Amino acid sequence: INAEYMGDPGKRTGLILVPLVAGLDLTFGATLAGRLARGTRSEVRLVYILEVTRTLPLNSPLLEAEQAAQESLATAMQFASQVNAVATEQVERVRDAAEGIITALRNTGAESVVLGATDEPLGGDGHDRFHHLVDTLLHRAPCEVIVGRLKPPI
Repeated sequence: INAEYMGDPGKRTGLILVPLVAGLDLTFGATLAGRLARGTRSEVRLVYILEVTRTLPLNSPLLEAEQAAQESLATAMQFASQVNAVATEQVERVRDAAEGIITALRNTGAESVVLGATDEPLGGDGHDRFHHLVDTLLHRAPCEVIVGRLKPPI
């Protein structure tokens, strides 16, 4: 992350993208990204990745999924605001979460992507999905990849 900025001390110098994916608790990423953003004067972009099955048009109404997206974004925005980060939010409709994140990174020109996880086990499918996302990002992301997890309770 580019920690240097010139001129206006309030000017944002970079973008940190935080993908939120259904079925995975990645809201810790908002807190982690917010902490990083404060030190680098970067903006945090919270992106809910809404996967649409290939049997439906990409713009199909998905009321329950759209409601879940708004709730996840609201929660993540609260996490970001708790650390005084400048954050924006958006929903991206995609066919595949990993590919959607890669596309969002390219389209936004993000300098970093932050994935956060809790210390709780994700379970079979969640575990596989999280590892697939991390593996894809580590090998194909056009930016820094930061993966963090909450400190386990003592």
